[in-house]
Amino acid sequence: MDMSTGELLCSNCGTTYKITLPAPIDMFVAQGKVFTNSHRNCTKTWTPPPKPVVDSSLSMDVRIEWWLARGERGISSNTMLEVITGRMATRQPFGMSHPYDPADFRRCHLLLQAVPELREGFPKLAAHNAVWAALVEHWDELTALLLEQMKTNKANGMYQRMKQLGC
Repeated sequence: MDMSTGELLCSNCGTTYKITLPAPIDMFVAQGKVFTNSHRNCTKTWTPPPKPVVDSSLSMDVRIEWWLARGERGISSNTMLEVITGRMATRQPFGMSHPYDPADFRRCHLLLQAVPELREGFPKLAAHNAVWAALVEHWDELTALLLEQMKTNKANGMYQRMKQLGC
């Protein structure tokens, strides 16, 4: 599910279904189950579009707008943007959080790829709470683990390292 659009996507046929959010959890789960069951045996006919890449020559504000509209986002990457810039990343009341696993960390990494200047705001992020402070201190180590894991598509201890850091 893409939380920014509220859409479910069949990765075989490409069909999407929009769930209206917010929704009661039982309704949300039921709609997800119906969608999953109805697409369980779809033939692979759909290929995902290439990941969008932001033009690095654009201003920081424009690249932030691009990321808000097209970036792969999650609560932790939204939190990074909000803490560092003071700019709201979402109108949904999902709260603020740190990355809990490599997938969450990856979305934070993608934000920094789109807007590398945000790294200058790491002191603000570190001051936000102890977990973010540990993440900031070990960011390069975790990034290396993430890139290795993405390249090999195999677990390499990154999740365990994140747990050691308090994630």
